[in-house]
Amino acid sequence: MKTLTLVLAFLLFASVFSACNKSNNSVGPNALNQWTQVNGLPTFQNIVKVDSNLIAAGYDGVYTSTDNGANWNASSGLPWGNYNVGLIAGTVVAGDAYGQGIFVSSDHGLHWPASDSGLPQNDSVFCFSVVGSNILAGTDRGVFKSTDMGGSWIGSNSGISQLSYVCTSFAVKGTDIFVAEGYGVYLSRDNGDNWTEVDNGALTDSLKTYPVESLAISGAGIFAGMQDGVFVSTNEGGIWTATSKINASPSFSSGIQLAVVDSTVFAACGGAGLFRTTDNSGTWNSVLGNLPPPSTVVNRVVAIGNELYIATGNGTVWRQQF
Repeated sequence: MKTLTLVLAFLLFASVFSACNKSNNSVGPNALNQWTQVNGLPTFQNIVKVDSNLIAAGYDGVYTSTDNGANWNASSGLPWGNYNVGLIAGTVVAGDAYGQGIFVSSDHGLHWPASDSGLPQNDSVFCFSVVGSNILAGTDRGVFKSTDMGGSWIGSNSGISQLSYVCTSFAVKGTDIFVAEGYGVYLSRDNGDNWTEVDNGALTDSLKTYPVESLAISGAGIFAGMQDGVFVSTNEGGIWTATSKINASPSFSSGIQLAVVDSTVFAACGGAGLFRTTDNSGTWNSVLGNLPPPSTVVNRVVAIGNELYIATGNGTVWRQQF
C-alpha cells in the first residue's frame, strides 16, 4: 500500500511538473521569442507571398525568396528607389516613394513593366491595399484605385480633405476600408469611392502634432500607430483611446509601425524595440527575445501568415514563427 501511494504521488508530481513546463513554454505567441536572422534582405517596407515565393520591397529595391524566406536575392528590372508592394490574384504591384510610379509583375518578380496610367507624374506611392478585385494605392496626393489589376489608375478621394499629405497605411475589416491620410483617419464602405473622417476622441489631440504612421486591425480593435504612441478604436473609428505607454519615452522618431498575427498586435518602436499586445486595452510586452544589440532597434514589422519579419536599425532582418 505504501508503495502504491508513493507511485501515485510521483505520477501526480510528474503531471503537475509537465503541465507547468508546458505552460511556461507554450502559452501565447512563441513564449521563447527566438529570432532567426534572414540572409540577403537588408531591409523592407512590406512583404507579400505569391504562390510559394516571397517578395519584399524597401529602400534598396525589391527582393525575392524561393525558400520560404531563408534566403533572398535582389530582383532586377526596376529603377533604384524606395518601394512598397501589394498583391492581388498572383499579380504583384510595386510603388516607388521617390516618384517613379507603379510597376506590375505577373511572373513572381522576374519582370516589372511600368503600369501607372492615370497616376500623376512624379507621384510618390507609399502603400497598397486589395479590396475584392480592386487595388488601392496610397500616394502623396491621396488614394488612387485600379479596377484592372494595376493596368490603370484613377483618383478616389471623395471626402478626403487633406490631399497634400502622405497616405501612409490601409487597414481592411470586411467591407470597411480605413486609410491614414496625413493628419487624419478616413473610412470607406463603398470600395474606396467615398471617405468619411473618423478620428474622434484621444486621437484628435495627437493628430494636431503627429500623423498616423500605421493602421492594423485585430478582432474588434482598430489600432493606429503614431510617433507618440498607439491608439485603439473598438467602434469602427467612432472613438479612439490611448493604449498603455509602451515605454517611459512617449516619442519615436520614425513613428510606430504595426502588424498582426492571429489576435496579437505587434508594434515596432524604433529604439524602444518591439512589443506585443493581445487585448484591445493595449497592455504591451517586449518581445525582443534573443536579438543582439543593435538589432534591438526595430524600424519595421510585417506579418506573413504565422511568421513575423522585422527590419532593424543595423540593416539586418530577422524572423520568428508563431
